[in-house]
Amino acid sequence: MSATIKIADAELEIMRVLWSEGHAMTSTEIRAKLRDTSEWSKSTVLTLIGRLVKKGAVSCQKQGHLVYAPLISEKDYRNSRTRKLIDTLYNGSVRNLLVALCTTSTLTQEERDELQQYLEGGLEKHE
Repeated sequence: MSATIKIADAELEIMRVLWSEGHAMTSTEIRAKLRDTSEWSKSTVLTLIGRLVKKGAVSCQKQGHLVYAPLISEKDYRNSRTRKLIDTLYNGSVRNLLVALCTTSTLTQEERDELQQYLEGGLEKHE
């Protein structure tokens, strides 16, 4: 499934639950996982799931109850969104993105050092 699917922020919360659980889930199970972070009603959760199914980001199968599973991996989605960000804001230049990251005050010195080591090939690749 294509990682270029556009997923809204609220839909992304549903995807995060599915990705973190790693197995197909019912809407009730998804809603239970969201209780700590949202007060969405059953109908809201069902609407968001329905949108994700329509977009091709989530599958829907009947296994006694309807169960939902992601059709796109979190890694593929992150990579696609990162590429889109780089293309849109930095004219396709990873270098320009790194310069922007390294010149802002939001990056700690420890993060800068780790990034430097990563660029020099000294750190394992992180997902």
